Amino acid sequence: MHIIFYHSPLCPRCRLARRTLKEIAREHGDIEIEEIDVFKRPLETLRRGVRMIPALQIDSRVLSGLYLKRKHIHQFIDNS
Repeated sequence: MHIIFYHSPLCPRCRLARRTLKEIAREHGDIEIEEIDVFKRPLETLRRGVRMIPALQIDSRVLSGLYLKRKHIHQFIDNS
């Protein structure tokens, strides 16, 4: 499964979401994470409909929010 993780290096919430996402990826084993820094690729980020970080994208589905809790990330992955 390919997951795109939209983040900023200045965002503390993004660091927490990255840590959680990597832990979940280790548990699943079949998850590949692509990271996109929204400051370096702003047009691509906007074209893909991402307006808030941290954000995860699987296919055309996007999960974003101020705080991406472990259970929400799990549900997002399990429902994909």
